[in-house]
Amino acid sequence: MITLMEKKTVKQLLFEHHNELEKQRGKRFSVSELAEFVGIKPKTFEHLYSGRRLPTREQAKLLEAVFKDKRFYEAAGIVRDDPNIQYVQRNWGYAPHEVQRKLAEELSTYSAEPLPKNNGE
Repeated sequence: MITLMEKKTVKQLLFEHHNELEKQRGKRFSVSELAEFVGIKPKTFEHLYSGRRLPTREQAKLLEAVFKDKRFYEAAGIVRDDPNIQYVQRNWGYAPHEVQRKLAEELSTYSAEPLPKNNGE
């Protein structure tokens, strides 16, 4: 059975990991303490945590490393430094439309995000 992944915001992911960390450590962490744990300046982290700002690529990379969660890139609208993703992006235009559509349909089975409609259909 395939579990669909719901797309979350950076704010939701930080809240989720904040709660997990508190459970693991058995103590409460303020947002400032969490910022120190992650290695991002407290004021900047507060903006990320509240959803007022999206992380930069470097901050997303740091959040991924600390929390072992690659979803921070997607939530921030940043393409990950993944060789497979980069290869697909570089070569996407060479694939016939039917192949592109089949790949998109296959990926949609793993995502809660709806498959985009085809132009002209």
